[in-house]
Amino acid sequence: MPAARPGTTSHKFDFRTTRSLARTVATALAAGTCVVHATTTFVSKCTDDGSPGTLRSVLTAATSGETVDAYTHSQCSTITLTQGEIPVPASVTVQGPASGTLTIDAGHNGRVFHSTASTPADSALTMSSDW
Repeated sequence: MPAARPGTTSHKFDFRTTRSLARTVATALAAGTCVVHATTTFVSKCTDDGSPGTLRSVLTAATSGETVDAYTHSQCSTITLTQGEIPVPASVTVQGPASGTLTIDAGHNGRVFHSTASTPADSALTMSSDW
């Protein structure tokens, strides 16, 4: 076997191991048991000033398939939006605690989210526009 190029690593794969791995992956795909785990990002502040850790900054930076946990690290009961609706550029899940524990309040400024991808899914949180 020739030497590996600088900065790379050379690996030897046994044919039986490779074939066994391919068979395992194919079986899992056929059975529908493969799960792709998305990233979870946590909100750490209850304010709406756009600084790192706020719901606004986390949602604005989110990528498709990501889950935004709005409660675990912040322990907010209410997040009142002071800068208008939050633009959500990707298809994300916004996750909260038990229903009625966290309210995202638009503060008389219209809607809570403006999604340019698809409607953000919400799990166990309350949204209010207080009109």
